Amino acid sequence: MKKYVIGLFIIILATTDVSAIDTQDDAGKLFSQLVQLDGKTFKSDGILKKSWLQLDEDNPKYVMQIGDRKYSITLDDGRGTSKLAKSCSKENLLENDPNLGCPVSFEAEYDIELQSGSVTVKLIVWGVKFK
Repeated sequence: MKKYVIGLFIIILATTDVSAIDTQDDAGKLFSQLVQLDGKTFKSDGILKKSWLQLDEDNPKYVMQIGDRKYSITLDDGRGTSKLAKSCSKENLLENDPNLGCPVSFEAEYDIELQSGSVTVKLIVWGVKFK
């Protein structure tokens, strides 16, 4: 019986597709690549907007539109930037309107969270220069 089990185990190993042993699917590999960006910094231009959903008008939430993408952001640039940012218009929930908001240049750091099959990409933004 023991020889039978060992022989069966060897046959299973020999016929198993090697790619099936890889436990990460394509999406998992992309998540791993995204997580590697966590903490990396970059410089860019974008459109600073107030988020469409404001729960506390005295402490507004912001988004940064870079091209066709919008990121939730944390402003880490002092009171002067926050005061200027409050004058930026709210984002349009249904479309990325480049005419809304304040054109800016900035530096940012990726803040990436991976939780059970979903990835959240946010930015921590500083060095904001209003154009």
